[in-house]
Amino acid sequence: MRSARTALSLSCSILLIWSVSSSAQSSPSSAIPDTARSNSLDSHLVLIAETKDSSSELAPSDLEIRVDGSPVVVTGLKKLGRVPVRYCVLFDISGSERGKFRAQVFLAATVLSQVISADTDRGWADLFSDEVQETTEAETPQEIIGLLRQQSPNGGTSLYDAMARCSERMQRAAGEGEQRVMFVFSDGDDDASRITQKQAGELLIGAGIRVYALTTELGQRGKKIFETLCGLTGGRLLLADDKGSTKHAEDRIVDDLMSGVEVSYTTPARKPKSGMSKIQAECRAKGIAVLAAEEVQR
Repeated sequence: MRSARTALSLSCSILLIWSVSSSAQSSPSSAIPDTARSNSLDSHLVLIAETKDSSSELAPSDLEIRVDGSPVVVTGLKKLGRVPVRYCVLFDISGSERGKFRAQVFLAATVLSQVISADTDRGWADLFSDEVQETTEAETPQEIIGLLRQQSPNGGTSLYDAMARCSERMQRAAGEGEQRVMFVFSDGDDDASRITQKQAGELLIGAGIRVYALTTELGQRGKKIFETLCGLTGGRLLLADDKGSTKHAEDRIVDDLMSGVEVSYTTPARKPKSGMSKIQAECRAKGIAVLAAEEVQR
């Protein structure tokens, strides 16, 4: 049943994460010796800084960042606040969701209504079973929610293909400075994709997407898949199986979308390479935790 992918028209009825860029330094800096400046690169990444109280302030000296195992020099921080979000909703309409489908639709409706701003955020949905059905862009999450309520679960699960489809479109659609976020409502058990989990992860990283996986039920296989993909992109796996955990998931995402920090740092100049770089980010300050992608595209 691997037919050609189709598009749906909508009718009215949510860390490291967004981007990494590097360029050779060309202007002098009083903080870095001339010899170091001529052999270094300026780079930027965005992470999520979680503070336990309003008095906690993140400083460059609080961060320890390693790129491919080598420490870098953090030169500056910039709080970003609530930046507009370009999002895609990946919703599983496969047969494996049949027993919990209504609960998953209710979860999506509840979360999207709380975390997405119709004034600033724009997105679309990729509905997936054996194939991926992509919608036109929605002005409000209610348009997507209305469409979800019309679906019936059937067929296999092509989660990785849906992630690839979203990543390709996100590369074209997202504007400068927007947060790129994917909300996945699925049990994570892929059995019909043409690509692998590794390939899906590379596409997500290349597009600068942060993944939030949400579900009312989760098996061990799906848990492992989502922990890997959410970790790679600086996102979260959120089990929401009752009212309290659903509220917790909403609050987590809302806080993340407001807590982006752009980190500027320098690395030794090296011959450019293609592929992925591994990122490790830790915070020494008490009362502050950071959430960053585990890999970024060079």
